[in-house]
Amino acid sequence: MIVQTRLDTRRNRPNVELCKDGGEYQLASEGKEIVGSIQALNEKLAIANKAQEELYRTLARVEEDLSIKNYSLQIDRHCLSLRTEKKVKGEEGTDPDEVKQEAEEGKEENRNQSAT
Repeated sequence: MIVQTRLDTRRNRPNVELCKDGGEYQLASEGKEIVGSIQALNEKLAIANKAQEELYRTLARVEEDLSIKNYSLQIDRHCLSLRTEKKVKGEEGTDPDEVKQEAEEGKEENRNQSAT
């Protein structure tokens, strides 16, 4: 640090009597202030690094969730295309409203079985 260099130069001046004056006190005070600032900045850096690690973990979770949802969407689209093909071929019971109603009835039955 420049402050420490100045203090050392001031204390080791040849042919000059050592004295503690305002300049030396100010340099020493400035040195302590700089050391305190460095410690505070290092603490803030550690906190920021922890926050960054947590953000990376959150990003990984979000990316995993997105991957799962994309896969689910792919399956849903495939099922929809199968239903559409069956409807086009003239098979009965493939009306989307009927399929939705059957799914809701199945969910209700599952809830009733879980409740007992």
